[in-house]
Amino acid sequence: QFVSILKEGGAEVVPIGESASGRSLIEGLLQGLQIPVSFGHFSFRIPEDGNRPRLTATVPALRATSGGEPLYLFDFDMSPDVLVFLNGLVGGRIAKY
Repeated sequence: QFVSILKEGGAEVVPIGESASGRSLIEGLLQGLQIPVSFGHFSFRIPEDGNRPRLTATVPALRATSGGEPLYLFDFDMSPDVLVFLNGLVGGRIAKY
């Protein structure tokens, strides 16, 4: 009944399994919102230009794309300084869920 009332009021309802957590919860939510999402190991070259990279960072992450720049979502702790540094370099944004 609650979901029916929400839908009648114009709210969008995205059903998520009761046992969903972590990656499966985020994937289910994004898929329910029709946002393309994929899981993989993504590499970021530093520097990004055509020169030989001094550093390559590879992280397991969810990649969400909805028309703009991609959003890379990961579930592990990363130093705030590294997070700010990578967000300034990569072709997209990164965030912890």
